[in-house]
Amino acid sequence: MLVYLFELDSVRNSAEEIKIGQQALFEEIVINGNQVAISFNQLTDSESFLKMIEDENTYQDIISLFRCGALKVSRYGKFRTASQYIQNAIEKCVKENNDAFLFSGLPVKCTDKELLIEIKETLVYADLTRLEDMRDQCDAGSEEWKRIDYIWKYIRMILILSMEKLAMNPAKETVRYSYMDYMEKIRVICGETGLDIMNRALDILSVCEEQLRAEDETLLYNRTNWVTLMDKMDAEESVFLSEALVDLCYNYTIEESIRDVSRHFKDEAGFRIDFFERLKKYWEEYEKKIHFFHKGDGEKIPSTGKTHSFWDTAVRLIDDTGFVRGNEAEEQVGCTYEEEYEKRKFVWKKERVRKLIKWFATAVVYIFIFYAVEKGLDYLEGYVIETTVNFRLNAILSGLLDTICFGVLGSWISDKLQLVDVLQSFRNIATGIQDIARIRKSPKQMSYRRKDSSNDNMI
Repeated sequence: MLVYLFELDSVRNSAEEIKIGQQALFEEIVINGNQVAISFNQLTDSESFLKMIEDENTYQDIISLFRCGALKVSRYGKFRTASQYIQNAIEKCVKENNDAFLFSGLPVKCTDKELLIEIKETLVYADLTRLEDMRDQCDAGSEEWKRIDYIWKYIRMILILSMEKLAMNPAKETVRYSYMDYMEKIRVICGETGLDIMNRALDILSVCEEQLRAEDETLLYNRTNWVTLMDKMDAEESVFLSEALVDLCYNYTIEESIRDVSRHFKDEAGFRIDFFERLKKYWEEYEKKIHFFHKGDGEKIPSTGKTHSFWDTAVRLIDDTGFVRGNEAEEQVGCTYEEEYEKRKFVWKKERVRKLIKWFATAVVYIFIFYAVEKGLDYLEGYVIETTVNFRLNAILSGLLDTICFGVLGSWISDKLQLVDVLQSFRNIATGIQDIARIRKSPKQMSYRRKDSSNDNMI
């Protein structure tokens, strides 16, 4: 299944939310065997995702997951690649004259026009040496050197993704519901609750809509415009709730735009249940001080530079043949994520077990070959002594001959049976045991899943 994770939303940027987002991603790919769609916004602004790119230990693993199709960038609108999306954003940023950042993923302000132009030229001509030259002009290890080096890594990843076919999810030809369509759905079902705080939150949404519509109706379709108006209001829970409604509305809209995505509802009644369950979970995270509303443009929520999952395990378990062949995204006609969950998890678990058995079986083959060579040479030596001369090899020569015969026979068999070499087979056993331990101890149920689809008691 192809899934979209609300947990990777760019506004979920506290230390705990970063950890939850990474764990949810790990769970969907490694434990559930699903592909995860990454929106352009998540690719450029999600702290959970960007921390993995920043970390040297996981940077190459994340690129590998894109290359094998476990992660897919979802095309949207007129942009076919992430490179085009960023180039367009740079053009707009250069024309502006404010102190805002381009993206969280690119620590560059709109006023830093020289660097922005270099980044755009790097993307246009796929020439990373432009950024390398800028980096080399800085003192090695300095803050500016680190900043340019991170930008170089990020742009390198964007260029790779733009060239990898499996890393891209085709654009959806027809999007049924827009942002304002979902906003209207949310207003209707929230208005039915009769709660005072909910009514006040809906009044705030009406005020924001009126102001945005008066200025320019197209502003209604950008979440940032709504949140900017809310940030100017007094910090109270009705404002926080209205912001939560906007965040969920935005994520439903993004999910709607993703082709072949597996959703958690299939009709209006299902949407109502799903919405209130997500809202309840989101609000509980606010009450536990996991999520923060009303942050304002300039406020930075403290985060962590540590990644919380073992992405080398994901790369080992998911190659570019078996995973994609067994899990190519298909339209889930009439089926929800919850209905397909157990089936997909069972199939993927069998695939993981099959791969581990193959690793262990290969090692057993080599052990058998070594044993056969040892016994064969012993028999040959005994036969020579009995039939010709009383000659026995010393221990060193015997060991050397055993090794040569084992190497020749092992190489011949591995070539015929398409097996890895003997050293790699025993490495696979060690990493296989390590991967089993990691999967067993990794947090479960971090990604969103409704346990009881009939539960409508959310408010």
